[in-house]
Amino acid sequence: MAEQTVTLQPGESKQVVFEAIPQQAKVYQVSIDGLTGSFVAVMPPVASLRGTVLHKDHSPAVNRLVVISVTYEEYKAGKGLKTYTNSSGVFYFDGLSLGRCNIWIYDTPYPMSRKTDLVEGLNVVGPYILS
Repeated sequence: MAEQTVTLQPGESKQVVFEAIPQQAKVYQVSIDGLTGSFVAVMPPVASLRGTVLHKDHSPAVNRLVVISVTYEEYKAGKGLKTYTNSSGVFYFDGLSLGRCNIWIYDTPYPMSRKTDLVEGLNVVGPYILS
């Protein structure tokens, strides 16, 4: 709980600022010397990304590394999020920020790169066909 003590002379006013960093999405109650109020903390919107990777013959590309990153520099620095395709050639990322991202699908000798814009909710991409 944040606390400040402010002394005022009659007729004087002073701005007092408190910063609250909520840990849960809920309604928070505020009370200052008998005055009450509230604010609502909400979760930021998130996106999920699901895609399919197939071989030329449309069979699933199993256990392929898939990396997503916001920038090429992030990808090159190894800071992207990583997962692998499952037995159906499907990959899935959850809890992503909204906006543009790069998708890197590994196929020797070079990864395939695609861009997509993530919106709130489930984003479905592909199928991506490996060469």
